[in-house]
Amino acid sequence: MNDYCAQDRAEITKLERAVDDFAEAMKKRLRDKAHTGWRGWGNKKWLDAIKSRLVSNASAINSAHCEDRHPVDAANLAMMVWFQRKKSDSSQTLRQNRRFQNE
Repeated sequence: MNDYCAQDRAEITKLERAVDDFAEAMKKRLRDKAHTGWRGWGNKKWLDAIKSRLVSNASAINSAHCEDRHPVDAANLAMMVWFQRKKSDSSQTLRQNRRFQNE
């Protein structure tokens, strides 16, 4: 962060605080959902349903009649999609590494 000017550092600090606060809200919502029985988000078989809910939640954020949809829910669903891709990419990299080791 030393390469940034004072104005950039101030903006970055605000952004990082906002992300930290938002992440806390995400974690709380995930805990609440887990407590009510929501499970399986890490299972690839639910990925299409999660993507569908993400699109639905994200598009409903601005709708006045969809107050039950919240940006935190959309963010949590996006995290789940991101996690599945990361997990898939890691598995593919691991398989490729094993293949190269065996050659």
